Amino acid sequence: MSASASCRWAFLKTRKHGVFLLEKMKKQTKNTNNTSVLKEFTKYVSANVIAMIGLSCYILADTFFISLKMGQTGLAALNLSSPSFNLVFSIGMMFAVGGGTKFAIHKGAQNDNEANKVFTHTVFIIALFAIVFVMLGLFASRPVAMFLGAEGDTLEYSNTYVQIILCFAPFFMFSNVFQNFVRNDGAPRLAMIASLAGNLFNIVFDYVLVFPCNLDMLGAALATGFSPIVSILILSLHVIRKKNTFHCRKTKLSLRTYGGICSLGLAPFINELSFAAVLMVFNGLFKRLGGDTAIAAYAIIINVFYVVNSVFNGIANGTQPMISFSYGQSDHQKIRRILRYALITVASVAVVLYIAIFFGANGIASIFNTQGVKELQDAATLGMRLFFISSLFSGFNLLFSYYFSASNKGGYAQLITVLRGLVTIIPIAYLFSYLWKMTGLWLATPAAELVTLAVTLTIFILTRSKKQDLIPCPEYRKEA
Repeated sequence: MSASASCRWAFLKTRKHGVFLLEKMKKQTKNTNNTSVLKEFTKYVSANVIAMIGLSCYILADTFFISLKMGQTGLAALNLSSPSFNLVFSIGMMFAVGGGTKFAIHKGAQNDNEANKVFTHTVFIIALFAIVFVMLGLFASRPVAMFLGAEGDTLEYSNTYVQIILCFAPFFMFSNVFQNFVRNDGAPRLAMIASLAGNLFNIVFDYVLVFPCNLDMLGAALATGFSPIVSILILSLHVIRKKNTFHCRKTKLSLRTYGGICSLGLAPFINELSFAAVLMVFNGLFKRLGGDTAIAAYAIIINVFYVVNSVFNGIANGTQPMISFSYGQSDHQKIRRILRYALITVASVAVVLYIAIFFGANGIASIFNTQGVKELQDAATLGMRLFFISSLFSGFNLLFSYYFSASNKGGYAQLITVLRGLVTIIPIAYLFSYLWKMTGLWLATPAAELVTLAVTLTIFILTRSKKQDLIPCPEYRKEA
């Protein structure tokens, strides 16, 4: 071999080896990035799922202790008065999620002034709504309970529950706000601990106030009302330790800022508020088809649904800080990885949960059917197996709703939420109940979720094909 040929061969070999090393380094970097994102995803989602399950469990505790002490009448009264809680929770969630999302995006863009402006606006508007709810609780709880459908034996129980929920509304709403801001401020575990502590307090004092203190519905409502105070006290540690980057600042209130907050928080608001509206419609239809027994069966199922839905809510809500922060940094590759992990998680959880509920329906119903009423047991068992088909679709709808909201596409999130919450489910409920009575009514929710999922996937595919997920929003760039 000549010297020139030998040099050329050595050069080619070196270049080939260099390319190989470069590709290997890129692959290792990619794997490291994927591992880092997966670790972050697991951290946020696991903490949020646990917190949301804890939140739903204290509602479930109310249901269990009320059924144990007050039986079928107590269950029916609780379900009739639950929309009052949904109303309070929906207002809190709208400004908590919307404000928290805006805060995270501005923080990701290193725009601290705008981030603090969002927090100040959120605190102010929540305080105004809190005053309104307290006034309603003090002077109009009975008319509210009657409007929700309570009458006869259920009216007194419902009035008591509604009054306490409305009077404690400030604590529910501020707990939501601080949990979302603390989580978006890089402390998801503290938010989780605060939520769990409040829920544990509620479960323990549910028993103490309902049984040893013999306060019945008043005891259950008071335990629920005091639980967010415990959460707020724990969340305050984030401020006491001076780890918070959000602060109230003197600022001129802006309708544009509120518009931005409401736009991103409208999806969870509509979700909760439409749930209250649907609850009222379903209560009326079940009352017509099966009386208080049917309403009690629906109460059992809807409270178990809170737990199942909380898992999906936790996954979806847990991805929000990561997606919002990445959006503020224009890191769209990371957003796609987060979404992929979330989709796999939702699909796996949905299948496992439905199988568990299908085979465990009779046992779950018997836990709440403390008086052993056969009609209630049969209705709740069948209803659970049919109603929870919806869990195979609802998780995906929730996830995409949060995904669009977190990446500053609030319009799509609102459309998905309105579709699944009002536009599809109420007409389907009336149609199916007319055609197939109670069986049709149980199947109305799965049908509505399936229709919504078809629309959701269409929107997602179209936005990806047009590369709308790659368009950054200039308003979040750091100010000079």
